Amino acid sequence: MNILSFTTTTSTMSAAVSVNGRTVGEYTTFLKQTHSQRLMPAIDSLLKETGVKAGDLDAIAAAKGPGSYTGVRISVTTAKTLAWSLQIPVYGISSLHLLAEQAKLFSGWIVPFIDARRDHVYTGIYYAENGICRRMEADGVLDVPAWIEKLQTLEGPVLLIGEEADKHKERIMADCPDVQFASAEQSVPRASSLAAIAEQHEDLAVHAHELVPEYAQLAEAEKKWLEAGGGSRP
Repeated sequence: MNILSFTTTTSTMSAAVSVNGRTVGEYTTFLKQTHSQRLMPAIDSLLKETGVKAGDLDAIAAAKGPGSYTGVRISVTTAKTLAWSLQIPVYGISSLHLLAEQAKLFSGWIVPFIDARRDHVYTGIYYAENGICRRMEADGVLDVPAWIEKLQTLEGPVLLIGEEADKHKERIMADCPDVQFASAEQSVPRASSLAAIAEQHEDLAVHAHELVPEYAQLAEAEKKWLEAGGGSRP
């Protein structure tokens, strides 16, 4: 299966082309330019360099959130547009599942997380054994104290993986000294991991119009709208 995969849900942007389970090209950047300016040029370049034509693609795999509100919208909108125009299925994959997949060789609990600001994190609970990673609890958003309490309930080896580990590491280690942290390199979200998940989970494939973003919480503008008595979402 020829898969074009990409993620823009965090400050990292990554895109990859995979052919029959093998990554033939991947492009990952940490630049401060907006993802909306760089994603399509990166995709065009990858397709040209790998020799895979858009018409040869069998599926799109994209991170659907949670993460940056704008980044999630870019990832999902681009995936829907490409899948619709090419008339191929799209795999919407959790940004947290993506991180957990990158730690699947660890044996034990894997807790991926993305900083959600204001002392909150997007997080999930996964378990890896024999190179297979399974989601054990639904992804969601927690304040950091509640998150640490959740970590304390996990029995056995625990690995945390996230790009902003240093922001929370001291507080976590104070209450959970046995928790391990993935390396900075391993914690960078890679688009090739999305393709790997798609290859393993055919049930995640949907039609373009069925793909919806996973924000995990309202955006700041929406919160203010509701607090001001705006009623339903604007």
